[in-house]
Amino acid sequence: MALRHLYNFNSLVVSPGKAMIDWVNTLYTDSIESYTEHLTEDGASVYLIPEFESPDDVSEWLKDNFHFIFLQELAGWTEDESSFPPITWENFNAFCRVSYQSMVHLISDEEE
Repeated sequence: MALRHLYNFNSLVVSPGKAMIDWVNTLYTDSIESYTEHLTEDGASVYLIPEFESPDDVSEWLKDNFHFIFLQELAGWTEDESSFPPITWENFNAFCRVSYQSMVHLISDEEE
């Protein structure tokens, strides 16, 4: 495969925090095994986001757009929106661990 195109993206990697794990365990009380951080290590979601000049710009963007991400993360566990916690910035930060990645590469061998 000859590399023809390299596209750069920014991303957010979102994984379950302790509050998310605790909440999930209240949803599935009849489950044999409770969810722990160990069981959800591979449960991270990656969101491609616009490119930013600085981490401060990312923080501002996230504060304006966390609602969508938080709802996506909750809906990944249940479609019962009545069980969702309040969609607030504080809850988002308690339920989700977020890592900003400024170098995400999409490598393609296809011509545009």
